[in-house]
Amino acid sequence: MDFDKNRKIALRELSESLSNINEKEAGEFLDRLLKSRRIFVAGAGRSMLMLQAFAQRLRHLGKESYVVAETVTPAIGKGDLLVVASGSGKTGGVINILKLAGKHKADIVFITASSSPSPEKTVSLIVTIPGVFSSRQLMASLFEQTLLLFCDNICLALKGRLKVSETQMRKNHANLE
Repeated sequence: MDFDKNRKIALRELSESLSNINEKEAGEFLDRLLKSRRIFVAGAGRSMLMLQAFAQRLRHLGKESYVVAETVTPAIGKGDLLVVASGSGKTGGVINILKLAGKHKADIVFITASSSPSPEKTVSLIVTIPGVFSSRQLMASLFEQTLLLFCDNICLALKGRLKVSETQMRKNHANLE
């Protein structure tokens, strides 16, 4: 088995990918999270799974967050932030959600690996995760891994800005498990 070789490839690629995210874009994303009334996340496939983990962590931090298309997700509007992710930047369902959110005056952050995404004019910030298309890992694994760690690092910065303690976060953690 080539586990050790594959592990080294994955860690090297992930380190490079995270290192190449633009610090200014990350900072603008953090500012939008801080200013938002509520945060909604949307994506497709494994990207959506990473954003679901992000929404959960935002809840732990005391931010009101929702996953688009869940039955308990309220209407989006002005003062809300929609965070969407698409590695290709062209996922049809994600683009349709962008259009709808724009009509409802939501602020929109689009996280992608594409250098030429096709978001609507309503997108206010594009965060690019560069270099993932040359990965030796399976399909879009590097984008999804980087997306999860990027969002976790944003949450760590958010924790400091909000001055939330681990104790407070644990109180917001699910207790019906």
